[in-house]
Amino acid sequence: MKANTTIFAIIQTAFTLSLWSVLPVLKVCALLTNTSDNMCANRGN
Repeated sequence: MKANTTIFAIIQTAFTLSLWSVLPVLKVCALLTNTSDNMCANRGN
């Protein structure tokens, strides 16, 4: 049981860390796509 709890804790920690590292990347990607869309729209105009 103890080993299972440790593995679960490690998985939970890794999952939380990956979430916190993915969220900023998603925000940056969203910002980049927004700016590139704006640039394309400005070029069209």
